[in-house]
Amino acid sequence: MQSIGIITEYNPFHSGHAYQLAWLKNKFPNHMLIIAMSGAFTQRGLPALMSKFVRAQMAISCGADIVLELPAAYALCSAQGFASGGLSLLSQVGCSYLAFGSELTNTNLFIKTAHISLSPLVQDDCRKLLQEGHAYGYALRQAIIKALPESVPLLSQPNALLGLEYVKAIISGHLPIQPLPIKRQGHYNQAQAPKDAAAPSGRFLRQVIQKELTSCPNSIGAALNQELPIYNTLTKLAPYIPPETLTLYKDVLQAGALTDYTRFDDQSLSAWRRANLASIISLPTVNEGLENTFLQAAAQPSMQDFYKMCKSKRYSYSRLQRISAYLLLNYPKNLYQEIQTAARAVPYARLLGASSRGRFWLKESPKLPIPLIQKWAPFYRQSQGLSKELAQLDTLASNLQSLCFWSPKARQGQKDFTQNPYIQKATQL
Repeated sequence: MQSIGIITEYNPFHSGHAYQLAWLKNKFPNHMLIIAMSGAFTQRGLPALMSKFVRAQMAISCGADIVLELPAAYALCSAQGFASGGLSLLSQVGCSYLAFGSELTNTNLFIKTAHISLSPLVQDDCRKLLQEGHAYGYALRQAIIKALPESVPLLSQPNALLGLEYVKAIISGHLPIQPLPIKRQGHYNQAQAPKDAAAPSGRFLRQVIQKELTSCPNSIGAALNQELPIYNTLTKLAPYIPPETLTLYKDVLQAGALTDYTRFDDQSLSAWRRANLASIISLPTVNEGLENTFLQAAAQPSMQDFYKMCKSKRYSYSRLQRISAYLLLNYPKNLYQEIQTAARAVPYARLLGASSRGRFWLKESPKLPIPLIQKWAPFYRQSQGLSKELAQLDTLASNLQSLCFWSPKARQGQKDFTQNPYIQKATQL
């Protein structure tokens, strides 16, 4: 049976994600849908709003067949590393297609632009712009446009840009995967309520939830018999989330198992104030002698002020957030550089969830070129080398995320060792 892969974060899972899964199920009814999902931390360097286990269950309830965790080391890379890691994982579990949401769906334009962007001419022009002090993303876009003017529409859209990184990773990795862009409605990062309830952004939903939690923190996870605040939050979320996930959202709200980003900011600022020049220089993507700026910024009263002081053309907010995550997670530069190597494949696939149909796929998993992990504890104890380093980072990421949850009861650590993958029962088809 052929498989279609999706690289995603589901932060949080919403109607747009459910639409994509339903569209694929309808268009390719005989294909498995395999998800490579970031775990406790997202590509922007922040903890996910909900645990990876809940997000995986939401995806399974809406049509995904297999959900695998993209290790944190890859999930916390720039778009290029994020795409390469996801595709490495999906290619090794047998995916023939990669589906992704995009404002543009011209597959030929994606492939043509990807080839041009990897050419020596474009890379040379990109380096020249970098030497002038421009950010990498801007430099690369300008170099591509110079070589291929027809790529402008693709390079001006955020989801299409990520899709381009996927296609580049397929080409540069010589992977037997075909890109499958799907028309995306709405903007992935809009802060306002969407005109179409079926196309919300994750940012909008996170803001709705954070606002509700802030307005009634004592009712979340502390007094479970007080249903009114939770009901109000669910009422505001209901137009934007699939009905199949409503109970899961309610459970998470009642448990207070959602990230309080002010707690994470405090963790981050504490880490910066304890850092020294040597520890900062050893962080991935830190260069150009800015370690002194980071040390000075650590005296700022908040992480928002820290980021404002450090932001520049070369250091966007997302890059700074990722660097903060590297510091907090003790993510070493040598590990980051190792996984960037094209020949270095993701060494394992950790199962987070499986549908009723996915259970049959699991029986074939011994034939995979990498181990499929269903029990974390024995794998963690026995793993060595790169697998051990990645597993340690994944476990620490989960522990730090849970420490940021709203409810004290939800902050229990070591959940990687006690939480089993969600396996859908046959009667739930």
